Amino acid sequence: MQKLHPQGTLFFVFPQKAIAFNATTVKGVSFDFTLLSANSYVTFLSTLKSDGAIKVDSIAIGTEGKQVMLSKPIELFRDVKGSKRILRLESTFDKTLWQEVFSNQNTPLLIYYLSNGAKAIFQCLYDKQVRENYAMLFEMINASK
Repeated sequence: MQKLHPQGTLFFVFPQKAIAFNATTVKGVSFDFTLLSANSYVTFLSTLKSDGAIKVDSIAIGTEGKQVMLSKPIELFRDVKGSKRILRLESTFDKTLWQEVFSNQNTPLLIYYLSNGAKAIFQCLYDKQVRENYAMLFEMINASK
């Protein structure tokens, strides 16, 4: 989705879920991206669900065998819903590197490095339709420069 903004065009990737690839502490992740055409970075928002309290030291985005970007997140809020703990985070990533990861044929990975030394790895859903949607998004972003 895109909207006009006083500082350019605002692009928004609707919330998506990621599938646990190697995660025991974190039970679920959903994420979304916003990008303002005037900026050189992408804002990445993610919501983590866990059974207990967790602290995330950093977030990496990449593909299997290749970590492309690393960011220290800002904690937006914590909440409790039933037996689950909810943690909402915000990070920024370089726009060019983000496009590199999400235009690749390999499945993007989200890696959360926890303060206890553990890491939680999630795979983005990345079928043919999702890849085509990202390709269309990148065309619109590049056209708005």
